[in-house]
Amino acid sequence: MENGLDTLRPMIGQTTSNSPSPLGCWLNGTLQEVGENGVKIAYVVRAEMTNPVGILHGGMVATMLDDIMGMTIMVKYQANLAQFFYSTVNLHVDYLASAREGATVIASSSITKAGNKIMNAEGWLHDSSGKLLAHSTSNLLKVEIRA
Repeated sequence: MENGLDTLRPMIGQTTSNSPSPLGCWLNGTLQEVGENGVKIAYVVRAEMTNPVGILHGGMVATMLDDIMGMTIMVKYQANLAQFFYSTVNLHVDYLASAREGATVIASSSITKAGNKIMNAEGWLHDSSGKLLAHSTSNLLKVEIRA
């Protein structure tokens, strides 16, 4: 049976400018990999993503990781956005190194446990040389959309 990840595979190499998430569109990453348990997206650090000293803002790091973990869950389980979505219950981020404006950073994610209502996910942000910049864990709650 085809899942949402299969629909992403032909989009490898394309930007996220057509994401159903307005934030995902704004981040404008490039889809690099699609796997059974996760995806990988590369982002170019733009000036509006940095703090006053030109380093990728910690809030942007958390946003990239939160977005990719949610995306992985939504597409893996073919969430029907008219019926439900997954809302972040908590997000823990360990910041390990920094990246400057103009750098390419790569976010990747994995589903560590899939429950009926709660999903556990993990995310990583690396620089283009493979250096780990941040690691995150999150729990996401399946929320029904009521009209």
